Amino acid sequence: MAQSINITELNLPQLEMLKNQLDQEVEFLSTSIAQLKVVQTKYVEAKDCLNVLNKSNEGVCLHCFHRERITRPTDEFYVCPWEAA
Repeated sequence: MAQSINITELNLPQLEMLKNQLDQEVEFLSTSIAQLKVVQTKYVEAKDCLNVLNKSNEGVCLHCFHRERITRPTDEFYVCPWEAA
């Protein structure tokens, strides 16, 4: 657990050391927040893409995003390139 200190009792070198420590912590937290925002954006984009794929590709093999229609337009089957080989 962190120890509490009275900063009014610190001398100048100790205050400078404390300031440097706090600057490093602020930098680390700022970088972490920026990274989390990027991850959050990517997560939302991926979630949106999955929603679109789920709606438009029902019945399509999940191994790939490629789908080939069987030559007869009345067929409702798709051929997965991974499974067709």
